Amino acid sequence: MDIKGLQKENPDIQGYLKIPQTEIAYPVMRSKEPDWYINRDFYGNPSVCGSIYMDNASYRGGTNLVLYGHNMKSGQMFGTLRDYLDENFLQQHREIRLITEDGIGIYEICMVFSASANNQELLKCLIPYTKEEIQGLLSLIEQSGGRKYASVSWGDSLITLATCEYSQKNGRFFVMAKQTDLIKRDD
Repeated sequence: MDIKGLQKENPDIQGYLKIPQTEIAYPVMRSKEPDWYINRDFYGNPSVCGSIYMDNASYRGGTNLVLYGHNMKSGQMFGTLRDYLDENFLQQHREIRLITEDGIGIYEICMVFSASANNQELLKCLIPYTKEEIQGLLSLIEQSGGRKYASVSWGDSLITLATCEYSQKNGRFFVMAKQTDLIKRDD
């Protein structure tokens, strides 16, 4: 993946998200204006599908990169994330890759959970800046009945994919993974 080449077309690209053997393979965008890419494609043109985009409080090298995408009925974008509720699907698709100009981050899914976007405690802890906030996040996930597949602790590099979820008002569905490897890019 030529991230530098894509940056020439649009400097807002942060990387490329890929979940092997699924249809999730998209550029990851970030704009100074929050939610700019929610209804815009890679080129900034209006789009019902929007783009996968990074929460503005996230940053590469931070504790948790939170990526948003629409839950499309067609399965596009993050329309298939809820497949992670199926144990067989999860076991066959545990790896998430984030390709950046620095290399390829390899992540293993560690938690799957739902919550309301109105949950202020969750919003406060989703991008943790302290050990206490990561503990708060893990407690909230447990309280919400989230599924845990691997432990998470302060110092882990996380990526969280988020989309709409319709079993509750203003619901969100999250797939969280922790970095297990980083393949450095040789220039």
